[in-house]
Order: sequence, then C-alpha cells, then structure tokens
Amino acid sequence: MNECKPLVPGGDTLTALEGAAARAAPDMTPQELASTVWSLATVGRTVGWTAGLKAAAALEAAAVQTAPRMHAQDVANFLRANATLGRVPGPDARAALDAAVGRVCPRMDANEVASTLWSYATLGLTPGAAAGAALEAGAYTRPFFGST
Repeated sequence: MNECKPLVPGGDTLTALEGAAARAAPDMTPQELASTVWSLATVGRTVGWTAGLKAAAALEAAAVQTAPRMHAQDVANFLRANATLGRVPGPDARAALDAAVGRVCPRMDANEVASTLWSYATLGLTPGAAAGAALEAGAYTRPFFGST
C-alpha cells in the first residue's frame, strides 16, 4: 500500500509565507489573523520550524489592533498558535490578548477555555487579573466531555 506523505515546504516557501503574512497583517480581520498564525504554527510544527518567525512583529501588531474585535475562537486560536510555536507574544500583544480573553471568556465553549488555559500554561504565562478571573469562572461553569 502506498503511504501518502505530507507536503513539507522548504525554506524558500516558508520565507515567502512569512513575507506574505507580514505584508497582509495590517489589513487582516481577527479571524484571518488567527487563522494565519495557526497555519504558520501548523507548518512550523510539521517541519520543526519554531524560531525566527520574521512576520512575528507584524502579526503581533495586528493582534494589538484586532484584539478588541476578536471572537472567542480567534483569541483561543491565536494564543494556541503562539504556544505551539513556543513564541511568547510581546507585552503589548499580551495586554491586548488578556483584555480580549476577559471580554470573550463568558462566551467561550469548554474547548476554547481549555485551549486558552493550555496556551498560557505552555508559554509559562499568568493571565492578567480580569482574564484569569474569567478563565477560572469559565473552567468551573463549562460542561466538559459532553456533560451538561
């Protein structure tokens, strides 16, 4: 039986992807931003590429701008992507994301709460006071594993 092997992008492709992401970041919607960072993290995990994300500054600046409009899944995906890459967002992005977590956590489902908590823990970060309180409340009030 033939085994299907994943497409593994080379260095030139990764460089092109980073450049495109950096150029597009200022105009991205919150969902586009979260999806882009998640896609880069997924590619990075596949090829062992975890350092030197050249687009990080542009993507973090976009996170600061879009965080007030992020939905629960956008915040969870952005944080999880950074945790997957092992990249701690800078102080401005962390503050914006903390504020977003505090704002959207009441609407997060159990998976988004768990993913967000995992992301903070993986990055060795402590959520800000409002985000931490919202996540703690979310962890105790969300049904997990199909319970009601």
